[in-house]
Amino acid sequence: MTQYVPFDALDAKSFLASKLPPLLSEGLSDGPVNTSPPAAPPQAERTVSPLEGSQALSSAVIPLLHLAQERYGYIDDALVPVLADLVNRSRAEIHGVVTFYHDFRRTPPAQMVVRICLAEACQAMGSDALATAAKQQCRTDFHHNSADEKYRLEPVYCFGNCACAPSVMIDDRLYGRADATKLAAWVKGAGTQPGMGRA
Repeated sequence: MTQYVPFDALDAKSFLASKLPPLLSEGLSDGPVNTSPPAAPPQAERTVSPLEGSQALSSAVIPLLHLAQERYGYIDDALVPVLADLVNRSRAEIHGVVTFYHDFRRTPPAQMVVRICLAEACQAMGSDALATAAKQQCRTDFHHNSADEKYRLEPVYCFGNCACAPSVMIDDRLYGRADATKLAAWVKGAGTQPGMGRA
């Protein structure tokens, strides 16, 4: 199980501010990012556009959100204004990014995340029955944590492991050729079972 740092807005501000310069120097925007102005001709003065660097800051939003989620386990609502100020964007724009992408969690994570593939190949091999068994075993439904915060169940639409369908992922470990019995064993011994289709 991953250990997260408890969310604190001041910590988030200093943490994300420390991560921004390296992201900008990696060139995240569609065009070239220049963090230092080019040398001006000897007699000419360089005119600086107020929008210069804006594209680079915008392109850092998603990587910064991923870094924050890796650190805190989720995107706290209090992080939105911190990030908006840091990248010079509105709170609405940052909120829109957080709510648009399903990989960003807005609540603290459960101790274990169980993802069931529901794409066509896995459905053909029994993932619907597997999903029903997972809901019973984890005592929750898709997109929710169990009452004891031990499990979170998420649907996924393809892990790219179709040859070993049906597939499940427990935390960050992928399993193939899953059934209800194997799933129960994998969940019980998460972290000790081989992944990637071996049972």
